[in-house]
Amino acid sequence: MPLPTTALAPKFPLHHAIQDKSLSEGDIMRILRNAFANDPACIGRPDNNGLRLISVAIAAANVTAINTLLELAATGMAAGEDPLGLLVPDSAQETPVSHNVRLLRESPRFVIHDLLDGATENITKAYIQHKMPACTCGKCAGCWLSPRMRFRLRETAHDVYVAMGPKLDSFFDGQPLDSTTILEDTPLQFIPISILQFGVYKPFYVGYRSAFHAIRDLLGDPSAVPTVPILRQELAQGARGGKYDRTSVEYFLERGGSIKYALDMTVHLAACLSRTPLGDGSFDVKWDEPLPPLGSPGAPAASPRLSSPQSGSPRLLGSPETDPGIKRRRRSSSVRDILGSFGKKEKKSWLSDIQQTAEAAENRERQARFKAEWDASGLPGCPLDTQFVGVRYLMGLHSAPRWDVDAQDAWGRDDCQLKRM
Repeated sequence: MPLPTTALAPKFPLHHAIQDKSLSEGDIMRILRNAFANDPACIGRPDNNGLRLISVAIAAANVTAINTLLELAATGMAAGEDPLGLLVPDSAQETPVSHNVRLLRESPRFVIHDLLDGATENITKAYIQHKMPACTCGKCAGCWLSPRMRFRLRETAHDVYVAMGPKLDSFFDGQPLDSTTILEDTPLQFIPISILQFGVYKPFYVGYRSAFHAIRDLLGDPSAVPTVPILRQELAQGARGGKYDRTSVEYFLERGGSIKYALDMTVHLAACLSRTPLGDGSFDVKWDEPLPPLGSPGAPAASPRLSSPQSGSPRLLGSPETDPGIKRRRRSSSVRDILGSFGKKEKKSWLSDIQQTAEAAENRERQARFKAEWDASGLPGCPLDTQFVGVRYLMGLHSAPRWDVDAQDAWGRDDCQLKRM
């Protein structure tokens, strides 16, 4: 049956034919097949409104036209082509958000993003072993984890564990976290949406937080190689042994959680904070700075001499002008009054002073010990100190890294800082 005269006039007869209710299914199929035989590109050509045949067929609810177009395009689609123009946006159908996203992805920064995606898409063990530099320090565990990389990952895992602590107060009456809180929680961004969609309850969050603690503990052993299976065993043994909350860890694992999500977050953050093109260098700046002198504003206060009230010697917690306890003792010559001055409140204050002083001294000692460890890990240095992609793979994280491109790198250069998402 020839195409009706009224349908021959339009500039885009195929678009008109698909919308023509007077044509039978057989007519539609014949018209599209004949046009495709003469010009295969016609099935993806837009009209003056930017609409392609498949869009017109869907809008007209013409199932016959849709099936025929898909049939004609099948060979090209199987070869990786886009004969129907499905991947080309129609300006008339784009929403403001999709339009902005498309323009953003066409920017040079996202071209870098896509190139990085392609470069790290099919990483294999043989590729890593061929491309990664060899250990030169003689101290790398497994011949690939250098002391400095171990330090970075260990302290990063510890920092994440500490940072997740205050978020425990966000849980109320057994309710899961709301979507806004989840989006603002960086560690949760490394857990698949398929798991998060069932809700993030407090036991799940506590179990996830314990995974960072397990990473921190294992990396504290200089000879340990932190692969996913070994870390999984560390978390399970710690839960059974009472180091971590067993109920929460079991709940986390039963709901699809895995220590690899915590490990991925740790490697990601360590890379973002490193002094490499991948990061901003803030971690190195923090640990390269010398410790402030004892008693300075940035350091814990010097430990005062403390003695038990029962020892008979005075507390030296302050000057007589500022310590009311000392003033009371000086005004009294009675031994009973002296001993009685140490009431419950004063005992509590005295114990609190001891605790705060002990914590300050412990923190100072810890910082000094770790500062020395950081300095030693850079001597003589190793090419593996900054091999984050290779270390990530050798730990057992075989998923393709995702990349984000920031505006400035650690050396102040614009449009070239590369951070893995």
